[in-house]
Amino acid sequence: MLSYVTDFPEFIDQLSEVNEDLITYDFLASRFIYECEQLIKRGVIKDYIVQIEQTNIMTGKMIMHESLPYLARKRLIVVCQTDDYSSNVSLNQIVVATLQSVYKNQQVTERIRRKSFMVREKLPYVDVIPLTDKLFSQIHWTRETAHYKQAVQLAHLLYAIRLLSHQEGDWRLFSVELSDKALEKLFEKFLLSFYQKEQSEYVVKAENLQWKLKGNQALLPKMKTDISFMNKRDKKCIVMDAKFYRDMFQHNFEKQSFHSHNLYQIFTYLMHQPESESLRGILIYPEYLYGKIDESYRWDEQTTIEIYSLNLNQPFRKIKDRLLLILEATSCSKNMKLVKKSKYNTK
Repeated sequence: MLSYVTDFPEFIDQLSEVNEDLITYDFLASRFIYECEQLIKRGVIKDYIVQIEQTNIMTGKMIMHESLPYLARKRLIVVCQTDDYSSNVSLNQIVVATLQSVYKNQQVTERIRRKSFMVREKLPYVDVIPLTDKLFSQIHWTRETAHYKQAVQLAHLLYAIRLLSHQEGDWRLFSVELSDKALEKLFEKFLLSFYQKEQSEYVVKAENLQWKLKGNQALLPKMKTDISFMNKRDKKCIVMDAKFYRDMFQHNFEKQSFHSHNLYQIFTYLMHQPESESLRGILIYPEYLYGKIDESYRWDEQTTIEIYSLNLNQPFRKIKDRLLLILEATSCSKNMKLVKKSKYNTK
């Protein structure tokens, strides 16, 4: 999941022959250190960095308007701008910050921590900066920086795992200390990235919808889908909502049913879609307390609402097959239930 969320799905292809039980934080850290060693052998990138400083020796270009207050007070200080050709650039800073994160992590084996420290010592003139999602999202790859891609993407993956309070050997998302809302966002981003990469039939994106209501639109809440699939050629549309709940059912007097507000939400999305020959609304939950769920309900000849569970505690190949099968809608064809449409029935 994190490989897709951090925009590094290629990593799954590279590890296709690796036993998934062996892919731990230590394994990823070791791969990252190897990539850093390759960068250093090739030669780290450098660029001109603008520095502005107060000095009593004229160097570079003097900034007149900032120097005048000192000169007016007859102080032998000027403000100068210099361009230094340095390795202290953002990509190297990300590498160094991740190396430091690895060797300071007490849960990493001593061998990997020591190796990470030794590689860090080979980049002494690079600052350690705080790592953030925004920092990774602002990276733009060029021909000159393309050889950094694997190292930086592994750094992003290690950063994401640290945010999940990762414990070595335990990759279950329910074991980490994150709020349900954060877990749902992670699940949503994974599904969006997965379908953007793994299929070509649909254009996949999050979509802002406009209310089909007359009145003051400014007071209406925003309506944005988690994932929208559009196939203009065949006039097919799918709206998917990702729900990361520990219990995919609501309970009332020992009777269980799907969460009503989830159904209302996906139904509203469908009612605000342009006319299509095929219109599907999909709710997808992690399979946790219950077994496999495949349910589908028909509104009319063109419109269905489908509900699925996804077992995340299985090899990724099976997760991938399940998600592609859901998109093809072959797993629920036998469970179709017709909802009679009337003037008063909208549930």
